[in-house]
Amino acid sequence: MTAGAFARVPLIDRIPEIKSGGSDENNGEEGLEVHFVYGENDWMDYRGGLDVQRLCHEKMQDRRTTTTTTRSAENNQSPPPKVFVHGVRNAGHLLMLENYQEFNAAMAIAAGREEDLPPGMSRSVEFACDEVAAAAAAANAEGADKPTTSRSSRKKVVMSEKDAAKFFRGGRFNRRESQQQKDDDAVIVEEKKE
Repeated sequence: MTAGAFARVPLIDRIPEIKSGGSDENNGEEGLEVHFVYGENDWMDYRGGLDVQRLCHEKMQDRRTTTTTTRSAENNQSPPPKVFVHGVRNAGHLLMLENYQEFNAAMAIAAGREEDLPPGMSRSVEFACDEVAAAAAAANAEGADKPTTSRSSRKKVVMSEKDAAKFFRGGRFNRRESQQQKDDDAVIVEEKKE
């Protein structure tokens, strides 16, 4: 592996194929959970986590629409994982050092131990791709009792992709890009004056 090398099979393509290894209980509705945790100023692209969430959601929707008799044995074994994307405020890539409180809260949420967190403790922000957010809104409108977030019984606010773009826009790379855009605009203005 060398610096800048690309994965032969990117993570975004591998996560929807994860098998839980357990039996197909509850009609395959419960599976593994995968949590992506990004710092607000992280160099990693949060959109990768949202794309994985979208792929897993689409795979689950396909699984629900196929009838039991037409499902293959492989599809019957385990559902795609549920994917959650968390954002940690005021942190970069080393978010466990830069904002350990929200990072620890995200880890507790991922482990299903949110109830053990102190009431006033700062929590990470949870984001969802547009498809998952729409499905959650539809479930809430129907009054469904199914939780749309992790194992916690506490109601959570899950923010959309648009909100994620605003949250992560403060990242240092975005600031550099905006500074570069300002510099480019200034050069264009000076050229027009001449």
